[in-house]
Amino acid sequence: MRKSKILLIFMIFIYSLTITACVNLGNNKNNIVAPNNNSCPIQGTWKIDFSNLGKDSKLRLRLKDKDVIINSEYIILGNEVCKLPEFKVKTVKTEEYFLYKLKLKPNRLNINKKEIEVISTSWDNNPFYDFIKIDEKKLLVCVDNQLLILTKKSNDSYIEPKYNIKEKNSSQDIVMPKRYTLLRTGILIGLKSSKEDYVDEYKNEKKYRTIFISSRNRNLKNVIETENLFVPRKNGFCEIGVNRINNLNNIQDTIFVNPLYNNYPIKNNFILEQDIKNRNIYRDILFVSNDYISIEYNNIHKNQPTELYKVKMLPIDNINAMAGVNIGDIIEKDSEKILASSLESCIKSKDKDILNKVEKSCRNDSFFLSRRNGHWILKGRLNGIINKEEYIDFNINTEIPKKILNYDDLHLSWNSIKSKVPNALDAYTSPNKDLAIITTEKELYVYTMEDGKLSNKPIYQMELDKETVVMAEWSTADYVKKWTDTILKNKNTHIIK
Repeated sequence: MRKSKILLIFMIFIYSLTITACVNLGNNKNNIVAPNNNSCPIQGTWKIDFSNLGKDSKLRLRLKDKDVIINSEYIILGNEVCKLPEFKVKTVKTEEYFLYKLKLKPNRLNINKKEIEVISTSWDNNPFYDFIKIDEKKLLVCVDNQLLILTKKSNDSYIEPKYNIKEKNSSQDIVMPKRYTLLRTGILIGLKSSKEDYVDEYKNEKKYRTIFISSRNRNLKNVIETENLFVPRKNGFCEIGVNRINNLNNIQDTIFVNPLYNNYPIKNNFILEQDIKNRNIYRDILFVSNDYISIEYNNIHKNQPTELYKVKMLPIDNINAMAGVNIGDIIEKDSEKILASSLESCIKSKDKDILNKVEKSCRNDSFFLSRRNGHWILKGRLNGIINKEEYIDFNINTEIPKKILNYDDLHLSWNSIKSKVPNALDAYTSPNKDLAIITTEKELYVYTMEDGKLSNKPIYQMELDKETVVMAEWSTADYVKKWTDTILKNKNTHIIK
């Protein structure tokens, strides 16, 4: 009987808790509510500082005497309006973001913070602008590839009648007819894949091919494929690839450069390495531009690795040079200081056990280029000391010099790319801002672009066979036809479309 009473009391107690948990708290100010994704983190009226722009800048004249107004109902920037904007806030590393997104160093704007907030704005999954929050009183925004500084004027965001508003998300925009222009765009895309499937990736013989895609006024013109890497240079074209030589079960990969339809000297050292007996040498192309190539090489002697995952940059005119280019020859000012500070930033985020297994300092010739989120990035490498298979890559925080890379602009936000192609791994946009190439693990898509937006559907797509991009070279205007005619003359070329 006593046990029954205790059980009854216990059940009543539990029931009372349940009732309490379900009580409607009415207007209690301490209610917990779901976060509002449309709350505005940068609300207010912002004045445009034109100090970064020239006096005759078209953008300056266009935005003269106009404030930027931001709230949860609309954003007004010049004559563009984004209604019911959505705000996404992300924290990024300042130096990386400025170098790879804005193409300048943060110290040029006296910004010393290690991390900053980037507020991406959009409407109905259509991107508007990215605002960089320096502090509560200062923003940056990139408009037409020009950086504007915004200083807070007030917390008020009332629209004054003087604004002549054109809604960016309105279907009834009145657009003045544009003067007819002929847009011609082409891109050479170098692709790499493995012929084999060894556990040790470096042992797999690589296969290279080039896809040339061209368009005329945003209409697909040609899709052409050729073997190896078809590389444009100042004085013509060359073909780059890797020959694998198997001599008495000793493998040696040799990089070749064949000039095409032009006469300029190439030091092609087709001489086998000395003491080839009991030695395998594997070479892998990571990146190619007009004058330089990044490679990874592996040296195995008597089945024991002596050099694994070593990287170096080489001039195409001396492709098989034993020594790589020194970073001081690429970054002419403060190269050692930049390399040291970049390495220091990396070391701070690594575990000591990992650091004890690799080199303490980065060799001046141990760097290469790789892709990330629509940009080429300069990277350094610390190789393993005892276990040769271990290494650490780190970003070298500097702009990639023009002598290495002429063009690397992405005219779309990464958010807009992912909203269109959720599994996108990389993207490339044309200097004409009319064509975008988006790659996934298995596909390559070609989209057109207009007013900074992707077309609803791709104008072309093709399958990728576990391939990665090692080259992306754009052409415009008359050069598109010249490139088309030249690649069609090359052997082992065929028209896909």
